Amino acid sequence: MEATTGLTIRSADVADGPALHHVFVSSIREIDETFYSSEQKLAWEAAVSPDSWPTRILELTFFVAVRDGEIVGFISWQRSEIEHVYALPNQTGIGSILMRHAIASMPVGDLALTSSLNAERFYQKFGFWSVEALLKVRRGVEIPCIRMRRTA
Repeated sequence: MEATTGLTIRSADVADGPALHHVFVSSIREIDETFYSSEQKLAWEAAVSPDSWPTRILELTFFVAVRDGEIVGFISWQRSEIEHVYALPNQTGIGSILMRHAIASMPVGDLALTSSLNAERFYQKFGFWSVEALLKVRRGVEIPCIRMRRTA
């Protein structure tokens, strides 16, 4: 069940950078080690500088989920590519709310994304299917992921 009480979805602002980084890092740290090792998670989180968020916000379409004044999740995209979907670990249903918002808001029907291993089933619920396995290298560490697509 999704907890929507008191939740607001709004456009991100460059001042949201520190909160976005907190959500990003918190989300990665909570991934079960059956998917990614501690070394992989540390490389993943270290690959994104806390100072990079304002630029990301300006370059992408970016929305945040806010509850009680706190950013609890975010989503971003550019054209037909979903770039980020992250939520605080204790915020059940936020990712689904953000995905529905993005799918309804995006100007194109065919979508693509690169999923972490742990999120593949989540994206499948929104009609995405796996296209190919990929390896991203972050800080010299290989991080397996999955390229996914969805047609309108």
